[in-house]
Amino acid sequence: MSKHNSYKTNDKQDKSADRQQIKVPVYLTAALFLIMGIYAISITMIGPIMPSVIEDYQIRLSQGGLMTTAQSIGGMLAVLFVGIMAGRFKKTKLIIISFLVFGASLLLVSLSDIYAVLLVVFFVFGAGSRMADTLLNAYVSDLYNKKRGYYLNLLHMYFGIGALIGPIYVR
Repeated sequence: MSKHNSYKTNDKQDKSADRQQIKVPVYLTAALFLIMGIYAISITMIGPIMPSVIEDYQIRLSQGGLMTTAQSIGGMLAVLFVGIMAGRFKKTKLIIISFLVFGASLLLVSLSDIYAVLLVVFFVFGAGSRMADTLLNAYVSDLYNKKRGYYLNLLHMYFGIGALIGPIYVR
């Protein structure tokens, strides 16, 4: 009996045991971590810029809070959508698309002169940013299947770094 056949496993175990750890280029890992940091910077800037938004759009604080509501609704819907799409398309393409949506929405925030348009942009921002976040976690898990926990922790450390930088950058 060969070594490989000396023990019994189910199909799920066979598939996971056969998965080889691929050599992931350093630039790819750095790019993924950088995207996570940018995501964190962008979402933690909302609080510090709120006084300027209230003044610029002549709105009440409660109306300003609708920006995060729109962002959250966009994010929730995007997570449902990306869960379906991740099984059908390459995660790398979806990450690029989500980052483009995310980046474009950040640019559109500065161009939105009407508060209702700003809310729509924040909805799109929430969708793009949550898609990027969800896909980054899934893709890092796929790339580093044998060291998944370690690399997911590093990815989230970059979120923490970005979350620290965001409010400081606004000041």
